[in-house]
Amino acid sequence: GGGSLIVPEFAADDRFGPASPERSETSLRGGACFAIRLPDRVWGFALVHSNRRTEFTADDLSLLESVANMLGSTVARAAAEETIRHQALHDAMTSLPNRTLLLDRLTQALERASRTRTMVGVLSIDLDHLKEINDAHGP
Repeated sequence: GGGSLIVPEFAADDRFGPASPERSETSLRGGACFAIRLPDRVWGFALVHSNRRTEFTADDLSLLESVANMLGSTVARAAAEETIRHQALHDAMTSLPNRTLLLDRLTQALERASRTRTMVGVLSIDLDHLKEINDAHGP
């Protein structure tokens, strides 16, 4: 299929150069490689190998390509979730933590300080005319 490489016998395959004693002595005999695709690029490869000559049936190849496609979908979904999580907790223009993240971390720090009987300090800076700056240079 598209984006796959099938090799029944590495030692006898011309795509890997001329046959040599080193290649025929390796424990890796046959295998397959399938691209793990994201919507915009190849993210990586799923490799299946065997220590003997390997002939893959059409069903084998279909299953292995399906696994590679599922891996790609899983990686893409995890990346999208991370993007959403970041957007929810960071300012869009500066990418700095937003008020929601500040309050969460402050709550955690106060709870930890209460348990360990330590102190917490908070420094707050107020910028004059921030709205005008955002309006002039915002996204």
